[in-house]
Amino acid sequence: MTPMDRRTALRTLIALTGLQALTPEDRIRAVEARRALACLTKDASHVPIVLTPHELELVGAVADIILPRTESPGATDVGVPAFIDLMVAEWLDAEQSGTFRNGLEALDESANARFGRPFLAADAAQRETLISELDSGLATPLPDGASPDFYRWMKRLTLTGYFTSEDGASLTGYRIIPGAYEGCVVAGGDR
Repeated sequence: MTPMDRRTALRTLIALTGLQALTPEDRIRAVEARRALACLTKDASHVPIVLTPHELELVGAVADIILPRTESPGATDVGVPAFIDLMVAEWLDAEQSGTFRNGLEALDESANARFGRPFLAADAAQRETLISELDSGLATPLPDGASPDFYRWMKRLTLTGYFTSEDGASLTGYRIIPGAYEGCVVAGGDR
């Protein structure tokens, strides 16, 4: 068996996580969020909405481990940190936002405990070790009705942010098509 190329791996990932986990309405909201960020160029600096500059930098570092730059752009190249900041501010509820932000803090604490330095000061191998351990936890399904933990949100938002960007969408050919417009329809009545 030959190794999977990046494009095939990305298509597989998107089929298993990310956009497939979102309802059609959430997919449309993700695209709307991406459009709201469209005024920023890829090279422009993002002024954080709800995340601190440190949290935003952590988000970028983790997102780039999830989707690193290869022959395709990486997560930060397509503005995933700004997308996640917007989604945490506007889409996640207070509990989910708290879970996400507490997870970023826990990631820093974990790096400090294991390597004697915060996540951003850790070397690439140490960072990848921590993220690989979080990634391995995704194999265990959540109990029914349970809210996603930090890393599930991080991975979902990273994939959603990446694949709703122009560059990310062009890799998969995925198109978000909203439902049909029904106009004025009387509930339960004849048309």
